[in-house]
Amino acid sequence: AAAAAAAAGVCDGGDAALFLSMMARFFSSCFEDDDGSDDDDDDDDDTEDDEEEKGGNHQSTQAVRPTARSTTRLSIQEVDDDEEEEEEGEAEDRKEQRQHKQDVIPPEIAAALQEANDRKSEASKLYKQSQYDQAVKILKSAAVKLQKHHDPNQHSEVVQTTIANLLGTLHANCAACYGQSNRYDEAVNAATLAVESAPKSPSKPKWLLRRGQAYEALDRHFEALEDMIKV
Repeated sequence: AAAAAAAAGVCDGGDAALFLSMMARFFSSCFEDDDGSDDDDDDDDDTEDDEEEKGGNHQSTQAVRPTARSTTRLSIQEVDDDEEEEEEGEAEDRKEQRQHKQDVIPPEIAAALQEANDRKSEASKLYKQSQYDQAVKILKSAAVKLQKHHDPNQHSEVVQTTIANLLGTLHANCAACYGQSNRYDEAVNAATLAVESAPKSPSKPKWLLRRGQAYEALDRHFEALEDMIKV
């Protein structure tokens, strides 16, 4: 209105009317840009935003749900793993118990081992007194009795190894007695029995050395050298 009045002051009546008509059309066109259609567009935008937000929330919920299920599956898997470990541990314990039972020396075997050790100690005293023939008799008798219990199919490996090692020692001590009596052929045979009775014994090198010395005394140098090399 102020602009219209100013225009009226500077323009004549016809020009003023024309000016006002042009201004009216101008303002009318400006209001059309801000009418309800634009508001509807805004409402549509708001609706779309709401739907997008809802959709986003729905997607977020869907994204969370698998996580919850994954957590549940993980917990179940952990429980299963624990149960498997417990079962494996129990199986291992049962295996150890069975092995322990197998490794326990039966009373009759323990008695035979004790008797053989007693005879060995007795023969050792006789050996120190140079009573070699008497020591050999005691050692051979103990070996025969102990040999009856040497059955790999009857007892565990631990029990049989214990028996075998003691048998080897009895025969090796016989070889020592024969060697001191200059009975070298018999010393070779006794030492051979020792090696054959307990081939994995830690005393095997000493038994081979004893047999090698007997071979050397018999001038069987090649056999003596073989045993010495093995030692």
